[in-house]
Amino acid sequence: MMRAKVIFFVLAFFIGLFGYGEMSAATISGQIKNPVTDYIQVLYKKSPITLDDEDFLVKVQSDGSFRQMLDIREARMVSLVHRGEIVKLYLEPGDNLFIRFDSQWFKNSLTFSGGKAGVNNQYLIQSNKTFFQANSDNYIDFEIGNRTPESYKTFIEDIHRKKNQFYYKFRRENGGFSSGFDAYAKSEIDYWRAYHMMRYRWQKPIRSGNSVDIPDNYYSFLKETIINNDKALISNYYQEFLQEYLRFRKEKIVDLAQQQPSLKIKKVVANYLSIRENPKKEQSKVLGRVGNGDEVFYTRGGRAGSKTTLTIKGKEVTGYYYKIKTISGLEGYVFGGGLENVGTVGNLALDTSPYMGAEKYLKGNAKNYIIGKALYEKCLEDPDVNSYKAEIEKFLKTCRDNDLKLAVQDVYQENQTYETKRQSTTTQYEMATAAKTTPSSSKPRRKEVASGGSQRIEKNNVSSQQIILQQQEIEAAKRQAAATAKMAEEKARKEQQARFRAEKEAQVKAMEARKKAEEAARLKAELAAAEAAKAAALQAEQDRNKQLMAELETLRAEKAKRDEALKQEMALQLEKEYEKKLEKELAVLKKEEKQEAKALKKKIREQQKKVKDLEKEKKDKEKLEEQLAALKKAKDEKAQKEAAALAEAKRLAEEKARLEKEAA
Repeated sequence: MMRAKVIFFVLAFFIGLFGYGEMSAATISGQIKNPVTDYIQVLYKKSPITLDDEDFLVKVQSDGSFRQMLDIREARMVSLVHRGEIVKLYLEPGDNLFIRFDSQWFKNSLTFSGGKAGVNNQYLIQSNKTFFQANSDNYIDFEIGNRTPESYKTFIEDIHRKKNQFYYKFRRENGGFSSGFDAYAKSEIDYWRAYHMMRYRWQKPIRSGNSVDIPDNYYSFLKETIINNDKALISNYYQEFLQEYLRFRKEKIVDLAQQQPSLKIKKVVANYLSIRENPKKEQSKVLGRVGNGDEVFYTRGGRAGSKTTLTIKGKEVTGYYYKIKTISGLEGYVFGGGLENVGTVGNLALDTSPYMGAEKYLKGNAKNYIIGKALYEKCLEDPDVNSYKAEIEKFLKTCRDNDLKLAVQDVYQENQTYETKRQSTTTQYEMATAAKTTPSSSKPRRKEVASGGSQRIEKNNVSSQQIILQQQEIEAAKRQAAATAKMAEEKARKEQQARFRAEKEAQVKAMEARKKAEEAARLKAELAAAEAAKAAALQAEQDRNKQLMAELETLRAEKAKRDEALKQEMALQLEKEYEKKLEKELAVLKKEEKQEAKALKKKIREQQKKVKDLEKEKKDKEKLEEQLAALKKAKDEKAQKEAAALAEAKRLAEEKARLEKEAA
């Protein structure tokens, strides 16, 4: 009975854990013309924060057909790789996407079908072709280096407007998108603008070599940008924008702290507050709004008008209007009863949160993404789980996004396993050392036997929680064994973890050796001259610290040089790739021009033939007209002769009548 209960509990746990959201399959299938390879590759990220890919090598049949099912719980960006060329696809649970292409013209011959899935991905391909240049960071960086803030803002807004026009036209002409893709496509357009607008403040000094003053109204686009957007996390531009936005807020507070350290920050606690031109509500113009959780800057003495009573969250609140300034530079008056104090910019500038203020300024999946990404990277860099155990457990408890949660949980459990093994090894070493130094006796040995017996009993009575953990490890191992091929990033991550673990083990051994050496030195120093030894040790430590600081500065300088060289190398590489793509596109255009010229020559020959036929018809018509004129002339002459004959006959008749009359 007990065993049945345990099995039931374990099954219920796994159903709850892995049944989060409805698991549904999407299918990619297609037909390749002129196939030249036996496999194509399909892969997608397990989570926005992880380096791990779900990777599939898809068999191409002899007739060029292929098919692959993907188990996904929510929409994914999927990469289709053919002979080194990559195309990004969008898939939702239940999609059945059919792809056709020619191996010789992969990207230029792609067509899609499969209902809304086909329309969604046809839009992606057409949009990427249309805005290929605008989607290149190299192109945008070039414009940043050559434009003022006002000119650059106009440039970005113009491309943003054209992208929206293309989106609405394509959607109207093709019967619309799926609801999920519709939200994704709009997110890509809006956060493309927001991301590149945020990059100007730090890219401009790099490109021009000079500092730049950016007016407050440059950031007015933030009023139109949704910061916390749970549906947009699939968009890479949204992910990058979130990080740029948090850095911007931090920079803004640090700058203000240097100028006005006593400047107060207040947080909006109402659902929203209207920003008005003046504090008299009935006469004021609404300039904008701030929402719940937004922070605004307030200077002492900015209170205006008399007290006003408004309803906030169902309660009547009385307060003054205060003059404030938003992070985007908008100034006006808001009702003070909907604000609460946060602190001064001087104090907030000292905040060293590793999450760039995500816990303050973000919520929902946006906050979980930033915090989860930081924790994931921390787990990769430092296998010692004790240093961040509380943060991980808090995140796993509060995060509601299953993909983010599992990504952090997987790498955390790997580190836990490593830490457990390390601690076990250390304990065994300490026990062995203690056994060597402790005299043997029968009573302690009996205690050890008894203790070992109790341990064996405890081991046999494994708790349900341990069974669950074992089952989790088994399931994780099965999922790992089912993967067909590991990507290079996964391999690099594993190697990095192995290096970190080896380094950690070496550090542990070195630490133990150092402790023993220090203990021996301390005992010797106490026997000889305690005070002299302490002074010498203190001086040595100071010298060592100075040496380490010097080495650290040298390493930082070298790292800065390497980073700069790497940036230049990457920039050159990207420029070369861009030139190659342009050459390829030019070759395609030339081929199309030749085809058009050939068709035009054929059309000219047909026109020339038609002209000759028309000239022949014209000559035949002229000949017929001449014949008709001759016939008409002959007819006229005959008519004249007949008229003359009739006149003559009439005259003769008259003459005859006259003669007959005379004769009578």
